[in-house]
Amino acid sequence: MSRHTTFDLLADVPEFNGKAEELDLFILHIDGLRKIRTTTGPSFLKLFDLRIRNKIICKANISLINNGNPLEWETIKIILETNFGIYENIETIVNKNKSRRM
Repeated sequence: MSRHTTFDLLADVPEFNGKAEELDLFILHIDGLRKIRTTTGPSFLKLFDLRIRNKIICKANISLINNGNPLEWETIKIILETNFGIYENIETIVNKNKSRRM
């Protein structure tokens, strides 16, 4: 069985381009990898966060640039959740669509 490094696992994480419906899965992937990386040194952590930052593209990238271009995952995560998170439940969305049709 081959041994994968954290960077190998990060390479398998899809890029995040700002589609709200993909944000939760992206965060889930990264948070899972963060648990693996907590046993490493600070220089590795900075490099890892930089690689995470490179996974964020298109309008999500622009959002980060407009918010000071952070390189630390926790700050990146807050900005992405604020700008691209879905805060309404499905019932609310369905009701809005029904009222628009009337």
